[in-house]
Amino acid sequence: MNGVKSVDKDLPFEMSLSYLRRRFWAIAQKQGWADKKGPAVVAVSGGSDSVALLWFFVQFWPYEVIVAHLEHGIRDQSSLDDAVFVRHLGEGWGCRVCIEHSSVPDLLRKGESVEEGARRIRYDFLRRVAQKHNAVIIALGHTANDVAETVLFNICRGTGPSGLVGIPEVRGLFVRPLINWWRDELRELISSRGISWREDITNVDVTYTRNRIRLEILPLLERTVNSATRKHLVALAKDMQEYRTEEEETGQALLLEGRRDFPLAQYAADVSFARSLSKRDLAWFIRAVGRDLRLKALPRHRLTNLIDTIKKSGRWLFQWEKESFVYCGSDFIVWINPKVLYNTLAEDQEILLEGEGCSFRWGRWSVEWEKVRSLPPIKKYPLSSRCVIYSLQEGKNFRITTVSAISATLSKEERKAIPWWLFDLWPVLEGPGGWRWIPQWGASHNVVKEEGPWIIFKLTLLASALEGER
Repeated sequence: MNGVKSVDKDLPFEMSLSYLRRRFWAIAQKQGWADKKGPAVVAVSGGSDSVALLWFFVQFWPYEVIVAHLEHGIRDQSSLDDAVFVRHLGEGWGCRVCIEHSSVPDLLRKGESVEEGARRIRYDFLRRVAQKHNAVIIALGHTANDVAETVLFNICRGTGPSGLVGIPEVRGLFVRPLINWWRDELRELISSRGISWREDITNVDVTYTRNRIRLEILPLLERTVNSATRKHLVALAKDMQEYRTEEEETGQALLLEGRRDFPLAQYAADVSFARSLSKRDLAWFIRAVGRDLRLKALPRHRLTNLIDTIKKSGRWLFQWEKESFVYCGSDFIVWINPKVLYNTLAEDQEILLEGEGCSFRWGRWSVEWEKVRSLPPIKKYPLSSRCVIYSLQEGKNFRITTVSAISATLSKEERKAIPWWLFDLWPVLEGPGGWRWIPQWGASHNVVKEEGPWIIFKLTLLASALEGER
């Protein structure tokens, strides 16, 4: 390979290319990507682990290797120097190099630490690189050291058996070929071949929780409790893998079984479905929803709190993170990006029925009406739309407003039909003679049986509604 030293002279067999090639492909086979054909994105920070990972792929991957590096804007010049190092390394080894400059501190969400924000932004970047280049895998340089640190961190934070697995070897496109290597082994491997790496100066900053675990807590445990603490933590993670697999498979099945079509929701289920689950299965179901929505995993105490809340009656609101809340009411449990509930521009508006029809935007909805002289089959309208057919009275005004505006006139049953969190943006049509229509779930039809012509009102949620765009 271009620019890569592959000299085996005087190296032990465990560091020879023939041995390492067999080990690389054995890992690929075990993790399920040995038969994939196409580009591989390799995440390279410049540290020893990621440099070793890149070396493996340059040596043994038969397809294109794409180096991906996110310069996160945390360490000023040192961070910029890392990006330069990665570019020279990748190009010197004949790889395509994708570098993006960002400012993690400026992009943090409310309540998000720098560590959490950097991870989220980095993974989003890696997904974009993979999508752009049609990559078949995204390789990450996590090692056995990272597994041990993650397991201990999860124990201290509060976790169940799922968190004791530490770091999964494979998740979607992401693979971790070095997960069973120790950092010292990798440094010895690349040092023996004359390959250098960058030291991240923030790795010695113990204000970061993971650094404190790595530099202070684990060494203390090894000195005072058991010198093999790291190895035992990794062994525990392997023992719990089977449990983790069972949880994820069961959770995914429950996710699919419980899913309901619900307007503006990231995910929705019936309250009765969630309450029918045991506490164990409910925890697995909730975690599966979080994974499906790419939300940060809830700490154990918050997960327990959500489970207890679901088991109780009444309406409530639970904040998972800044851009996802869990709402309960009207027999539904719904995950929603709260941005969709605000700045909706859903204000009272008069509709004058003149001409052949028109369309306009109202809040999160596209509103259309058209004049027809024969009734079309109802199946013409997709389930994503709500429609009503009404006998036309030329020149009459209709009014579109919100459930909030007319809630005082609704019965208890009518108010329950529309969940409380949608009152300020859910449409109501009112017409001559006290006529009123409130769309319900799915396609809602109400044909007034008089002579034509007729008008057909159709309301469709805008595609941008889930993101809360105006």
